[in-house]
Amino acid sequence: MQNQQSKGNLFIFSAAVLWSFGGAFIKLIPWSPFSLACIRGLTAAVVFIFYRKSVKVHLSRTTLLGGAALFLTTLSFIIANKYTTSANAIVLQYTAPIYVILFHVFLHRQRPERTDLWAVILTFLGIVVFFIDSMDAGNMLGNIMGMFSGVSFAFVLFISSNKNAKPVDIYYTGYLFNLFLIPFVFADSHLIINIKIIFVALFLGIVQMGLSYILFSKGIQKTTAISASVIIAIEPILNPVWALIIIGEKPSFISVMAGLFVVLVITVYNLIKIKRNTKEPLLPD
Repeated sequence: MQNQQSKGNLFIFSAAVLWSFGGAFIKLIPWSPFSLACIRGLTAAVVFIFYRKSVKVHLSRTTLLGGAALFLTTLSFIIANKYTTSANAIVLQYTAPIYVILFHVFLHRQRPERTDLWAVILTFLGIVVFFIDSMDAGNMLGNIMGMFSGVSFAFVLFISSNKNAKPVDIYYTGYLFNLFLIPFVFADSHLIINIKIIFVALFLGIVQMGLSYILFSKGIQKTTAISASVIIAIEPILNPVWALIIIGEKPSFISVMAGLFVVLVITVYNLIKIKRNTKEPLLPD
């Protein structure tokens, strides 16, 4: 039993590490966000076809809504990385559980607990600091898209928590939505192709987006939700580290402090909720 949980923790950790390369690798590709989202998503869809051993799409209202939300999540996350630092983009997306609380309040008329309210308040304080620290137009657009990616990803989590939902189908459908972006690929004046760019693009689609989910899905079956929620917090911490090492990007001290604060708030909140046996879906970005 202990050996199985150790394997599960290793799978989760490996998935989180792969997710964390997203910010730096996205910045290495000069393509437009639409071209990159298209090629990355469709490459991941091919990985899913082999993993699922099926090309079929099991359509339902839940799958379509969840897939559309995932498509918007990945697209807005790429746009965010193009206009703000990797650190800001990933931390703003990492706030998704807070928006899940708000969805439950406004859509399910579910009364929030005191823990929920404090988590929302403290997280939004951290978000406000991000925006105050990045007042110029470019960073502001990036932060807005990062925040939007958090909201749309929260909707993916919200939809996935439905008892009739099938997360694997939602993800596969979300990747296929990138078919609509194919015209942008042919119209992209920045679509430069060389060995380096091809390698990075394939890594983002096959490994960072495709393999990572497979590892996560295997790991979550072998370990506890508490372990998983703590381990995946490594993603928003490693993300800016890779950005610094690979592309020399340095977020401001204020952004770093605000990011660590938000990650801490979300991690503690997840632990408290899991301890109270409240199921929160844990899915990758």
